[in-house]
Amino acid sequence: MVTQSQQNVALPPSQSIATKW
Repeated sequence: MVTQSQQNVALPPSQSIATKW
């Protein structure tokens, strides 16, 4: 998912995992 990649770069790993799930 493109949004997931963008968030992963903008937000830290913890935030990225929380948003992904």
